[in-house]
Amino acid sequence: MPKRSTKNFVVPTEQEFEGNNEFATFEERIEFEKKRDISPVVKELAGFKNKSFADVGNAILKKIYPLYWKVLAQGIFDIKYPGLIPTADKLSEIYTNFSLDGRFQFQKGHMWTLTIYLPQEAKRVKKSKK
Repeated sequence: MPKRSTKNFVVPTEQEFEGNNEFATFEERIEFEKKRDISPVVKELAGFKNKSFADVGNAILKKIYPLYWKVLAQGIFDIKYPGLIPTADKLSEIYTNFSLDGRFQFQKGHMWTLTIYLPQEAKRVKKSKK
């Protein structure tokens, strides 16, 4: 299987953003993503409570991607421990769990996506001069 690219960032289309769609820069998009509300997806995936952190994160990212790391960790926490207030050590445990899983790929701006959504790299052929 060809290696997946780590240089590409999947930027969501303007229709995927709620509210103000007048984003001028990449930094503004990241600021929007830090405040993104994924509570409808969390409610929809409440049945994943008994799955691992990585499986829950995988299910969330199949619905919405890419996500800012803290939004993703908060969503995983809300599914696994409904009604509790997240602590820093639990969020870091969740982050470590999905960052070490091969299904997740780190992108620019502290965003995470699934490797299945990244474009495959083109095979490079070395040409010899005769």
